[in-house]
Amino acid sequence: MEFPLKFDCCPVCGSQSRVIEMETKGEIEKGNLSEEVKIPVLITQTKIFDPSDKKLLLAKRQIPVIMGFFDVCANCGTLYAVELQKGIGVIEPHIIKGTLPGQNTPPFFGSG
Repeated sequence: MEFPLKFDCCPVCGSQSRVIEMETKGEIEKGNLSEEVKIPVLITQTKIFDPSDKKLLLAKRQIPVIMGFFDVCANCGTLYAVELQKGIGVIEPHIIKGTLPGQNTPPFFGSG
């Protein structure tokens, strides 16, 4: 697969109008943002690694990372990936250890 992957239209309705992209362009036209800025509604990061790999407990390691940039369709409201990029990230031993579900959560989390 060749990165970056770009998606030009909504997978549901086919619209090419995106909420955050349109707002960003408006702010660029007003002079409030630079021409090259791109602002997604959501950015995700997926680390490609095997968490059971014992070597990860020893030292920092470089691993592949895929970043997803999302926007919202201005026609139907669907959240979808606009672009996916692949890069290199660093994983550290303490990331693997983590916490069990329910540990270190804010006191208000889950109440209500």
